[in-house]
Amino acid sequence: MPDVLEKSEFYHEHQNSLKSLELSEYIIAIYHFDKAGKSQETVRPPSSAPKLKFGLFATRSPDRPDSIGIAAIKLGKIENGILYISGIDAFNGTPVLDIKPYLPSKDGVKSIRNDSI
Repeated sequence: MPDVLEKSEFYHEHQNSLKSLELSEYIIAIYHFDKAGKSQETVRPPSSAPKLKFGLFATRSPDRPDSIGIAAIKLGKIENGILYISGIDAFNGTPVLDIKPYLPSKDGVKSIRNDSI
């Protein structure tokens, strides 16, 4: 299944800040979960077993005490201050707080411990 192409539009006064960002295939987006529910200490991710619960900070649940989300997302193109992206796990209209280029040398780390599987 191909990724759905979404758009993120930047205010005119910030469009120059996007210069050279298209050199990155992926970017990191930091955003505000403005529609999130109340934070809980344990949650059950949708793909986990029904009786299995995880501590909130071991999940990607949007129901967080700080309501901040972060994701590495694919950057398609940039045109007139509009980023064409795919792979973000946020609702349409979710406020983006910041974006940064994804740098494999800094951001590409092993995510699963060998002794945990």
